Amino acid sequence: MHELSLATEIVKNVSELALKNKANKVIQLSLEFGVMSGVEKEIFNFCFDIATKNTILEGAKLLVKVIPLQVKCQKCFSVSNPEIFYIVCGECKSNDVIILSGK
Repeated sequence: MHELSLATEIVKNVSELALKNKANKVIQLSLEFGVMSGVEKEIFNFCFDIATKNTILEGAKLLVKVIPLQVKCQKCFSVSNPEIFYIVCGECKSNDVIILSGK
């Protein structure tokens, strides 16, 4: 469950930043994860609640946005949103693509 170690590290870093900036409480945290990151949103939310216990982030609202996979084809130059496990151009079906977002 890498979500717990990820949540713990994020809480640690945000806590340090908040204290450095003389904040008494973090009330909201916004994060973005690429769909290919392997982070399960629901599991991360659960782990975040555990990781924030007795910290400056306890009770903070967590907003998680999942960034979809987007690729640009190097043959026809179109941009598309393929399936995660079948990364090909949505137009010409070439696998010669560059990932633009979603990692």
